[in-house]
Amino acid sequence: MSIYDISRCFGVAFQRAMTPTNILASFRRTGIAHFDRHVFTDTDFLPSSVFDRPMPTMLNTTVGVDLMSATAEGSSTNKESKKLDENPNFISPKEFIGYPKAKPRKEKPNKRRRESEPEMSDRESSGGEFCPSPSPPAMDLVLNTNPKLNNFVLVKFAVKRSDTDLFYVGRVLTISENQNKFRVSFLRCSNKISNSFIYSTVEDESMVTKANIAMILPEPVATAKIKRQDRFITFKINFDKNVL
Repeated sequence: MSIYDISRCFGVAFQRAMTPTNILASFRRTGIAHFDRHVFTDTDFLPSSVFDRPMPTMLNTTVGVDLMSATAEGSSTNKESKKLDENPNFISPKEFIGYPKAKPRKEKPNKRRRESEPEMSDRESSGGEFCPSPSPPAMDLVLNTNPKLNNFVLVKFAVKRSDTDLFYVGRVLTISENQNKFRVSFLRCSNKISNSFIYSTVEDESMVTKANIAMILPEPVATAKIKRQDRFITFKINFDKNVL
């Protein structure tokens, strides 16, 4: 018989043994159901009993003496502890040691400096003058020429009960015959890339007049570093906070 035959034999024996009759008989044999407190006799408990030897007669006397000596020692210890507590010359450790103080904080290591952050130093430069990087020009609202097809324009909208105007960037789709009305597809300002815009998922087109066009924007520049940024349209100009 191999180990693979044991499970098969055990399964057959288990199914034959675990019958309602055997289960009820096991409860009845141990006196659980029906309850029987006399199901086990004194003979059944003999293996766990000690030898039947008489207890020594001096045991009680010895125990009593030990208890008396222990009580006497305990009372003397209590008296000595009271004397120690009543000592007026006792000085607590906190009076001359003081409470522990926290260690000084560890300075965090300097974070990695960004590439665009200039290095400041009090040493003399190796040569040459400092030339700051040119920043995009500010937004100058001047309309010198008429917008053309596919031109990016800045459209102005007046806000009721307010002195400020809101601006939107759009692209010219169609032009009327008198060149006074334009159909513009509007973009939305991006929160990820500065001076960049993106087309809305829902087409936002509207007819505007020439008076609403504040300026013609320059051609967008390519600033996408990854393919996912190709949908962003970036202009080399600083827009005000009112451009949405």
